[in-house]
Formats: sequence, C-alpha cells, structure tokens
Amino acid sequence: MEELKCIIIHDNNDAHLLTTRYIEKVRIFSLVGCFYSLGDALQFIYHNNVDLIFLDAEIYTAFEIGILDLFNNITNIILVSANNENSLSDYIYEELNIFSKFYSFKTFLSAINRTVKENLQNECNNNDRLAPSQSLIIKMQGSLVRINLDEIDYIQSYGNYVKLFINNGKMLLCQITTNEIEKKVIDSQFLRVHKSYIVSLSKVEKISGGRLYINSNEIPIGRTFKRDLISYFMKREGGIN
Repeated sequence: MEELKCIIIHDNNDAHLLTTRYIEKVRIFSLVGCFYSLGDALQFIYHNNVDLIFLDAEIYTAFEIGILDLFNNITNIILVSANNENSLSDYIYEELNIFSKFYSFKTFLSAINRTVKENLQNECNNNDRLAPSQSLIIKMQGSLVRINLDEIDYIQSYGNYVKLFINNGKMLLCQITTNEIEKKVIDSQFLRVHKSYIVSLSKVEKISGGRLYINSNEIPIGRTFKRDLISYFMKREGGIN
C-alpha cells in the first residue's frame, strides 16, 4: 500500500520522542509533522495531506467528538495518553485506539495494525479518499468553515484565493490557492479541466465545443486537461447527455 503520512499532536516531549522513534521503525509510515499545540497542527492539516494522527488523548477529551470535524475528515486517529497504561481502562472509545506515552513497541504495533487494516479495507470498499457526502474545511475571512463536498459545483481560481460556486447559487471566496484545494478534492470526483477551473464531475451536464456546462454555467476546457475529462466520461457507462 502507499506510504501513510502521519503527524504527532501532543504537549509532552516524552510522548513526541517515543512516538517518533516507533514511527521511524515502520516502513509504510512517514512522519511529516510534530506539533505541541492544536492550532499549529490544524494550520498544517489545512495545507497538507495527512493520513494518520497520533493525538494527545487529553486534547481529544477536552473537545470530545467535535474535534474530529476539525481534522478535515481524517478518520485514522490514535490517541496517546499522558496517563500510565494501567489507567487506560477508564477510557472507552469504540472507534479510536489509545495507549499511554509509556507504551511499548508491541502496543504501538497492535494499534497501527488495526489502523492499517481499516485503511486497506476502506480502499477496497471505496476508491475515493473522500465520499461525496463528506466535507472540507476552508478558511474564509479568518475563520475555518466546513463545506459539504456534494454542494460544490465548481471551483474557480482567483489569484491566491478561489471562488467556490455552490449548488444553491452562492459564491464563496476562500483563502486557499487552486493547487492547494485541488490536492484536497481531486480524489473525490473532482477534476481540473482548466488552469483556472476544477469541476465536480457529477455536476457536468454537457460537453460541447471546448466547453462544459454545469447548471447553465459555461466553463472552458484547457487543451492539456481535455483528454482526462473525455476519458473519464468515456469510461462511464452511458456517458453524459
């Protein structure tokens, strides 16, 4: 399977050192960031792809389940507690792995084996990293806003910003570049069709004369992107009208 990019979020230096040492022993893991504060980690996640988070259990407990929404749909999370392993029975998490900062490598392997197994199963069940019903965290006017991917018709470049055109007719100006947002949505039925446009493939109504149409909006197709677009619809049973 592909290399899994992971980060550590913890306020304890011992937890960082031990987790880093164990991660380096696992070939399929790549440690791409270490953070002592949630804010710094969220900024990194906002601009980069992350597959797995080793998260301070106390941070998770403080925010409860709402913290998962901040992680931009990253479902692979392993909690690292500042408590001793003997006290972990007090925690009951049906979906998340948890171990203490004093954990053994055997405990570490047990947790990641479950995570890797689930990751592989998800790849078999769904070729898309993000399901259309899931969401994207976008920075707008200094705030982080969650937008459902299936609400987006298309995305237009606007300098260091992008315009998101939503299926309710609204346009949202977001503080992210076209290349950055492309990395976040490209595996979820979105395709770049022009240097300035990314479209939701499920919303395309017609392709004609070097243009495509979404809700009567005309979008140009770049010469270098046309082949991938046509290939996608040729492979679809029945194509488009």
